[in-house]
Amino acid sequence: MKKALLICLIAIAIASSADLESIRNEILERHNFLRSQHQVGKLERDSQLESMAQAQSDYLANTLKTLQYKEDKYNGEFVGQNLYKCLNCEESYAGKGAIDYWYDEEAPVYDYKDPGFSQNTAQFTQIVWKSTKKLGCGISCNADDKACYVLCYYYPHGNTDTLYGENVLPKTGSNEPAPPKEEPEPEEDPEDKKHDDNDPNDKKNGEEVDPEVEPEKFKDQLLNRHNFYRTRHQVGSLERDAKLEEIAQQAANTMAKEDNWYFTDQKYNGEDVQQNLIAFSGKINGESIVDSWYKGSLNYDFKKQGWSSETGGFTQMIWKATKKIGCASALVKGQDKSYAVCVYYPAGNWEGEFEENVFPPL
Repeated sequence: MKKALLICLIAIAIASSADLESIRNEILERHNFLRSQHQVGKLERDSQLESMAQAQSDYLANTLKTLQYKEDKYNGEFVGQNLYKCLNCEESYAGKGAIDYWYDEEAPVYDYKDPGFSQNTAQFTQIVWKSTKKLGCGISCNADDKACYVLCYYYPHGNTDTLYGENVLPKTGSNEPAPPKEEPEPEEDPEDKKHDDNDPNDKKNGEEVDPEVEPEKFKDQLLNRHNFYRTRHQVGSLERDAKLEEIAQQAANTMAKEDNWYFTDQKYNGEDVQQNLIAFSGKINGESIVDSWYKGSLNYDFKKQGWSSETGGFTQMIWKATKKIGCASALVKGQDKSYAVCVYYPAGNWEGEFEENVFPPL
């Protein structure tokens, strides 16, 4: 009887063929819009790749219930692949959320002056890889654990050593609008529409600055964007703290010197602090850094609260008991690459305290 019930639940979560066609078309359009911004040609949907991707996404959703790469082949060659999982979301949103997550998280930190593979940018580089021509995506949700899985296969695959310079091209200055993206949520308040948090081409949320030249402006951008999201999640604003900024600067300097990011043990008033980290190239809008940390909200389950590596940056941002913040950045010597660190006090992400500190958005 339990087995029959599980099959019923899974069947409820699988979209109709018409819905799946619409989602796949939206994913294709979003890929091609982003590719056009990077001076490369369009992808085409491929039914064989879609069948392979759908079978694997069904397996991830209904059997493994976690993300895992599989070495699939098409025409005897390995395919490229991008994976995404979101909690408590509709299939119609999962497709859009996947592309935005892959692009928004990684495009800002890719170094075009030193092109090559990185775990931090591999999904972005596959999206815009010039020699890739075909795309096939699968989407599967499981009502049992309220999770949706998106898997896209690419052929020919990207991320090939020594070929980055000719396949991953910088973004152009085009102002062409993105294709419409249907939102499952109700119409937003006009004030919120001033910031399209899912559109990497939205320039309304602040100008790009060089943190080395304008550190105060950069820090204010980070602070203001934190407080924008904290207001959305019904908690008070943070204040900049000079001592925390010194701690953040020390951490950023260490990472830049070693050209490696990791969390360091830091204390403020004898207590541990929490940190959020990122690496980026050239000028950057501080708000886009905070937006990338906020993407963890897509995977956060407000009905089953707690810490995870996928959502820890987001939950620290909006942690109610946190009152002070200090941010800083440092440039890697001889490179167009920087590390940014934000330090928080009192620290968040304490086990057993999530329900009283992490609230859903208004």
